[in-house]
Amino acid sequence: MNLRVKEICKDKGLTMEQLANSLNITPNTLTRNVNGNPTIETLEKIANALNVEFWELFTSDTSRSELTALIEYKNTFYKADTLDGLKDIVKRIEKSK
Repeated sequence: MNLRVKEICKDKGLTMEQLANSLNITPNTLTRNVNGNPTIETLEKIANALNVEFWELFTSDTSRSELTALIEYKNTFYKADTLDGLKDIVKRIEKSK
């Protein structure tokens, strides 16, 4: 999953360290969350700390596509920005059942 946390921080004039401090976590923990598979609660905390909507962590204002889908299935997040990508996610989920 590709999150825009670093990009949003840069746009707001914040460092990742400053964001981590505002969340009362270490920069390493923040990096693991951003690069790993964070929970919805963690993503909501990050969005709140950055004063952005939850969905903005996943999409770029400058590169909006016609479709943006964020799917959580069994604690795994999937993101699609095309109809074919969405269909592929559905196929992978169906195979994993």
